[in-house]
Amino acid sequence: MLKPGVYVIGRKIDGADFATHQYIVLVPSERSVLPVAKTIGSMHYAILGAYHVDGFLRARAFAESDHEHFRALKHAVGPGIQSANFVVCWISTDLPVRRIFTAYEKYRKNEGQLNEIRYPETPRSQLKSDRYNSNSWAQSCIIWAAGNTIRSENDLPGLDIGRERRIPEKFFV
Repeated sequence: MLKPGVYVIGRKIDGADFATHQYIVLVPSERSVLPVAKTIGSMHYAILGAYHVDGFLRARAFAESDHEHFRALKHAVGPGIQSANFVVCWISTDLPVRRIFTAYEKYRKNEGQLNEIRYPETPRSQLKSDRYNSNSWAQSCIIWAAGNTIRSENDLPGLDIGRERRIPEKFFV
């Protein structure tokens, strides 16, 4: 069972065992903190991530690939939790959980607008410093929601390109 807090989890990208996709798991102390939450046992949680959808970087809650990965890890949770690529970002109160979910909602409101973020066209174009992907999104969402009060471990096992690139704050506030 995960303690209340914010987690960044990495999973291998389908068809590319060397590449890592990052997503966020929010675990509030009370279900009412999140407008959308699922439950495993007595643990309430939300899964947030960003994905290539119709040429754009779009955020989703409970994407099937991430949710399936998380459920599989959930069965392995125990003393070896760190080996499952869970990274604790901030555990204390439900405030960071609320803030990150609010940043997710604000990002979603920008989708479909003229300034929407395009997803890199090719795997090679992901190497360009002005391109953002799911790893950029997960790290940016946490940083812009929590500011300097959070320590986010952004370098997970595998090749997680884009993790150090921050999407402009205006997309999350």
